[in-house]
Amino acid sequence: MQETDCSAVCIVCGNPVLPGRKVCSLSCSGALTAKAGLIHQIQVNYQPKPASWWTYARPGSAEKIAVLRWRYEHGEELFHPNDFTVLDQPHA
Repeated sequence: MQETDCSAVCIVCGNPVLPGRKVCSLSCSGALTAKAGLIHQIQVNYQPKPASWWTYARPGSAEKIAVLRWRYEHGEELFHPNDFTVLDQPHA
């Protein structure tokens, strides 16, 4: 019988694994495969919600960056069609 490396643990359940292995059993291997499949589906099928409001914040300003961060954290598209743009600025 082969001894296990005490520092090597299963990335799914934390049980000891044989050297060179990442999972301890077929059930953990299946769980890992299912999780990877779910993550792939989310990445491929994810559609953010439309931005819920528009802003006069100038592009590149701290205020605009805060708006973008808020939209990202709430699963919204980063840009609203009515957001202020550099094309909206009067020319000097």
